Amino acid sequence: MNQDPSSIFFRKMDIKTLYQYSKGENVFLKPESLVNEIAQEYRRLVKIKSPCDDELNHIEQILELAIYDVELSNLINQVDKQIVHEMDLSVEKSTERENKLLVNLRQWFKGIIDLDWQPVELVIPAFRTLRNDAHRSISRAKVIDLSMQKAGKAIALVMQLIPTTTEEVNIHLRLYPADDSIYLPRDLQVVVLDESGKTCMKAQARNADYWLQLDFGAVPEEKFSVRVASNESSVTEHFLV
Repeated sequence: MNQDPSSIFFRKMDIKTLYQYSKGENVFLKPESLVNEIAQEYRRLVKIKSPCDDELNHIEQILELAIYDVELSNLINQVDKQIVHEMDLSVEKSTERENKLLVNLRQWFKGIIDLDWQPVELVIPAFRTLRNDAHRSISRAKVIDLSMQKAGKAIALVMQLIPTTTEEVNIHLRLYPADDSIYLPRDLQVVVLDESGKTCMKAQARNADYWLQLDFGAVPEEKFSVRVASNESSVTEHFLV
């Protein structure tokens, strides 16, 4: 049975009026501005991360109202699409920021290396290769800033990559003093974490360690992180193979 358009209109007015009074308002909107006003309020409500019961009830009232108003229903659909698009853009930006933080180790073999990672000899003049297959490997070093002013707290992180006969890459990681110190700080710790943040291996400096070393393998597209810590300060580097 077809409904009388006037009854639909007054039902719409009744729902909106109840909706306004539930918010403590006593405002009668002009009919021509009503639909846009409701759509904007719907947008505000659905973007609330943890809506209360009243706010959820308001959303239900608006959705019920949209059943009887094609224009409002279209506007709500547009609002939903806009919010989904905004969420997608937010995820893309977050992914872009994460990718910028990742050090792509496989690109090192192509000569594409970030300026933060210098030839090891420039950072540690007395450096010697970690393995005898230096002709096939590539090594770079980065000074780790632990935000400490005391002597013996400047640390160099050295990454040596050695290709294998498979797609796996062998990685030899070392920490050296990056200043005039002979030994590493005895509280220095290095931790290798997988993509989920789970600790895979770790090592800690003792009284008279010249360096710390961890060896492991990684396959293409594998992500891992290296955390260097001393006392309450720590720096984490993120890598992609």
